[in-house]
Amino acid sequence: IEEFSDSDKEEIINLFNKLSVTPLVNLHNVTQTKQILEKKYIENSIEEFESLLASTSETPTLEKKWQTFLQKHNWIFSTIFAQPIILFQREAYVGGKTVDNSDGKFADFLLKNNLSNNVSFFEIKTHLTKLTEDKPYRGSDVYGASKELCGCINQVLNQRDNFQKEFYSLKYKSKSEIETFNSEYIMLIGNLSILKPEQLKSFELFRANYKNVNILTFDEVLNKLKIFLSLLG
Repeated sequence: IEEFSDSDKEEIINLFNKLSVTPLVNLHNVTQTKQILEKKYIENSIEEFESLLASTSETPTLEKKWQTFLQKHNWIFSTIFAQPIILFQREAYVGGKTVDNSDGKFADFLLKNNLSNNVSFFEIKTHLTKLTEDKPYRGSDVYGASKELCGCINQVLNQRDNFQKEFYSLKYKSKSEIETFNSEYIMLIGNLSILKPEQLKSFELFRANYKNVNILTFDEVLNKLKIFLSLLG
């Protein structure tokens, strides 16, 4: 209920008051009320998303703010994946510790298919993280992937490698029903809208030919949420 403002709460009370004087509260009224509440919740989530997206400074806390937002609104994961996905663990340990207990690897989010128990990994940077270099690599229309993007890709591949090597130990210690069947990695990073046409072309060529990690941008996720909202009528 904390998702709603005071005026929203008053509207909800008024709505239920109207329903309470109806001789018979039928299924249609109940369903309509549920849809109204769900739509308002999603609208507020989108507003919060857009507020974070309006940040123009790459501060040390910005990535944590995005992580907190997605943990709070973890239903968003189901709109990103074409699977029945639930949030299994935030900042999950995925292996890699040495004998002196250092170099442990952690994924931002460990997600799980609610039917097959297959886990997926979700890594977050920020919407301000560069997708391509500022200057062309060749000529005027070929741009290399940014240092940040390449580094993040290697980071998540290293996480998956460690997780697969230590999977059975991690599964036993977690005592949870998890599996790893060629687990998917999704990276949320950057923003398409700030790219020049030549940069956008180079990024799309890079992304389309990189099969090991699914790269999504923040404005693409926002667009998915707005489409989802429009389906509610």
